[in-house]
Amino acid sequence: MYRMAMVQAGASTKEIDMLILGVQANKDLNEILDSRKLPSHICSFVRNTFESIHQSNLEELAAIFLFGREDLIPDLFRGLINQLNQDQSNRYELFEYYLQRHIEIDDEQHGPMG
Repeated sequence: MYRMAMVQAGASTKEIDMLILGVQANKDLNEILDSRKLPSHICSFVRNTFESIHQSNLEELAAIFLFGREDLIPDLFRGLINQLNQDQSNRYELFEYYLQRHIEIDDEQHGPMG
């Protein structure tokens, strides 16, 4: 859904498509990221995410995602939705739906479960 929202908004999906193809082909993550011209903060975030997935036990991983993302994202996304609502076109419609759904899941399910 996120990728479809990118397309609707007119954003390039080239880099995320290349990342997904590389992961699906079982290529080394560092090789995939090093072969792309991505900002260093994006590479750090992706590397940290995958390192957490591969090196953490279940409890640690749940805490990482709860306190590092699930607990923070709803307020962040609400602010983003307010900014998107200032744009009168429909090109962010799917992205806004994605954000709203993410907020609902985090507020009603993931947050309380954590």
